[in-house]
Amino acid sequence: MNKLLILWKTDNDIDIHNLVLPYASNAYKKQWFDQVTVLIWGASQKRVLEDKMISERVRDLKTQGIRVVACKMCAEAIHTSDYLKGLSVEVVYTGELLSDALKATDTEVVTF
Repeated sequence: MNKLLILWKTDNDIDIHNLVLPYASNAYKKQWFDQVTVLIWGASQKRVLEDKMISERVRDLKTQGIRVVACKMCAEAIHTSDYLKGLSVEVVYTGELLSDALKATDTEVVTF
């Protein structure tokens, strides 16, 4: 099984709408990877909270079958936990998730 972990940390709208979200969706729909996980980290969480279109696109990733996770430490610091959970995003501590993905031979990690 080949897996993709997208570490999404940008708050740049151009990158979010034209790279992060469409790439995650297409990587899964077009079966470029068997499993796709999007990890929302840092400033990107604030953009999800502030922009309803981004929120809806995150919700859409979930309905496609893409795993969406948010860093709990970041979410607690910027008060986005409840909102992200409302989008069915898993809000968990993610250091181990990221470290395991970086060490795995069957997982590609990209950062945006």
